[in-house]
Amino acid sequence: MPLVVFCGLPYSGKSRRAKELRGALEADGRAVHVVDDASVLGVEDATVYGDSAREKALRAALRASVERRLSRHDVVILDSLNYIKGFRYELYCLARAARTTLCLVYCVQPGSPSPRREAADVAERRVPNLSWIAPNGDYSQVLVWSLQSIKTQICRIYRNFRTFS
Repeated sequence: MPLVVFCGLPYSGKSRRAKELRGALEADGRAVHVVDDASVLGVEDATVYGDSAREKALRAALRASVERRLSRHDVVILDSLNYIKGFRYELYCLARAARTTLCLVYCVQPGSPSPRREAADVAERRVPNLSWIAPNGDYSQVLVWSLQSIKTQICRIYRNFRTFS
């Protein structure tokens, strides 16, 4: 089954959406493994990203943990920053080697921009990006729709896999 990789800045909702996706897939009877910083380190430690050597060791541990759990029968969800393109490519290669698919989910929080962007917006008095505004104005609903489509695609892949196995 697929590898689902959540990417995004801290506090963008990656962990919450990973839990929601896990719950939805488990409700459908799928085996789901969630790999995150806390499960690899044993404790939540945000200071690891302040030291490049420790961050590199964390990425290696995340990759190894994903590689151990990745199979054609289980869904693996990686919940970490995953901002390095080369690391995401390594994960893609792992998924290909396991003969499964990879799904990248980018989490952004348009309601709270970065301080630098906020200062630029205030200076220029720009209108917010309308491509992020849902018809009812609820940003979280857009992501819920996206998660539903991801779940639908994973279930479709699983059905196709069972018919060919």
